[in-house]
Amino acid sequence: MLVFREMVATLLATVKDKYRNCKDSNRECYFDCDKRCSFLLEKLSTNTTDSIQHLLQQFTHIVLDFTFIDENILVNQDFPESISASVIQSVFNDLENILTVAKTILPDQQPIDSLGEELLECIYWRKGALYYMYCKTIENDKDRINKDIQQYEKYLVNGIENLKMMLETRKPVVKDRSDAVTEDEDTFDLIKSGIYSDTHVLALIYGSEICYWLDKCDKENLFQTNHLNYKQIGECYLKLYIHVVNGPLKNQGWSVENAESMLKSIKES
Repeated sequence: MLVFREMVATLLATVKDKYRNCKDSNRECYFDCDKRCSFLLEKLSTNTTDSIQHLLQQFTHIVLDFTFIDENILVNQDFPESISASVIQSVFNDLENILTVAKTILPDQQPIDSLGEELLECIYWRKGALYYMYCKTIENDKDRINKDIQQYEKYLVNGIENLKMMLETRKPVVKDRSDAVTEDEDTFDLIKSGIYSDTHVLALIYGSEICYWLDKCDKENLFQTNHLNYKQIGECYLKLYIHVVNGPLKNQGWSVENAESMLKSIKES
């Protein structure tokens, strides 16, 4: 509990500092995080009846909300070159710290058990989507990419790795139609494919696009990453995305045009 209290106290100090220096509409969000963090620290300093797992999940929600503010600032400002790397690293560290805290205070449990599926998915999603949004923003800025090729490669690889972990957090549990808890064929198809929400569909196409960019960088002789088999991952994700969009998600606002183009490009390499 002492380690947990120290972690929460450190977070509270950071939130208070952000609140003091904020002059825009985010000030109210920081104030809300401040109140929740102070309340959590107070609980940890008393003989609370709340379970450690419940307190950990409260901590996780605060960190997710707190870091979301910084992420939005980057996105709204089109990832300014002067601060993007430091803010992205800070957000990544804060989100990764949740997993460190979980393993420290509940060492006998896996994060998926102590945090729950949805929170663990959210952590991986937020990291993967942030790297994706950065790379998407500077995709056509060759000068900026060439200034730090290694960082660009790192962000692409980190992006697909986290999106992959998000998509693999919940294993598809339905083996055949008799195991399904729903009578709806489309829902059954989605569950069987490991697609539980619109966010999972976005993770598929974001991950696919990152794999496409990695393949494009290889073709343009910028670099060739050896960290993962991006062609195999990209082809798998694109085929699954096209399947669910043409099938159970047909006429629900999703498009396969860009996905089919990327799949053709990856197959040709």
